[in-house]
Formats: sequence, C-alpha cells, structure tokens
Amino acid sequence: MIKSALSYVLCVAMLAAAQQAGNAPDEPVFIQGKKFVFTVKAPSGWVLDAKRAKQQNVKAWFRPERNPSDTKTYMYAYGVDTDGTAASYPKFIEKDQQTWKKKYPGLESKEVTLDISGAIREACVYRMSGMSDRFKIEVVYARAEKATIVLVFSAESKGYYNHYGEQFDAFLATLDYLGDNPEKILNEQGAEGE
Repeated sequence: MIKSALSYVLCVAMLAAAQQAGNAPDEPVFIQGKKFVFTVKAPSGWVLDAKRAKQQNVKAWFRPERNPSDTKTYMYAYGVDTDGTAASYPKFIEKDQQTWKKKYPGLESKEVTLDISGAIREACVYRMSGMSDRFKIEVVYARAEKATIVLVFSAESKGYYNHYGEQFDAFLATLDYLGDNPEKILNEQGAEGE
C-alpha cells in the first residue's frame, strides 16, 4: 500500500515538473481530478504557457507561439469532478455561463450540440460574443463518466478568430479521456516510464 501511494506521488511529481518546464508540442499535458484524468496537446503553432497556467489556476494554458504578448488569444483546458449523474452536467454549464455573463454583461451566447463518441457522453459548445475586450470566446463542455471537461478558446480579433479557429478544432481533437481512476492510470503511466 505504501509503495503504491509512493509511486503515485512520485508519478504526479514527475508530471508536474515536466509541465512546469513546458511541454514540447507533441507531449500531452495530464489534467486530473479525484475522479478523472485526461490529456490535451498544443495544436501546431501553439505552446504551453506554464506561467499563465499557474496564474489562471489551470494545468493547460496555450498561446500562439509567434505572438507571446497577446493576452486575449489563448486556449485552455480543465476538468471538474461531478457526482456522475446526467443532472450535474447542465447545472455546471448553467453556473459557468452565469459567471461569464457576470464578467461580460453584454454577452451573447449561442449553444451548439456536438457529435461525440467514445468515453465522452455528451458535449456542446457555447459561442460567445458581445465582449468589449475581445472578439469571441468558445467554450466546449464535455460530460464524461464522473467529470465535466472544459476547453476554452479566446480570440482577440475577428482576424485571429478566423486564423486560429481551425487550430481550436485540432486542440479539441487531442482530448484523450483516460478514465475515472487517476491513481490507477497514473501508476500505469509511471510503470511504463520505468
């Protein structure tokens, strides 16, 4: 038992150290909670910004590689543990959308259901506009077994939105939901690396 717990702690520490150093574009960023673990990767032309991730309290914050000073064009991902019921998913979305509307009183939001498969049970995207400090934000909500996964894309201008929109699609395609037992999965990952 102690060996298992020590392996888990060591694996988490190694993953955190790798992410602090900044992942190479093809390296996955592990995002975990008590009941979930998934990975995402930077799309082509984007880099992990560990400093901004730490400031925003998320593990995966990406920015365009060629424009490091732009603070309004970015992508990030996080997950939230849920009780595993279908009812928790719409409640989370409603609360999150209220937070966005409080931050941006003139916010206009359009919901689009996404076709999904695999471990993701349902997903939708909210396309938001009407903000004074940026052109558009897209928020994808995905319901897994015991988690809601959130992936966000913000574009400062219409030009950036048109230019980087396909890369957000590529970012979404990197989502790999690994399951609802992080300790077991991270132990397996650590065992493969030994």
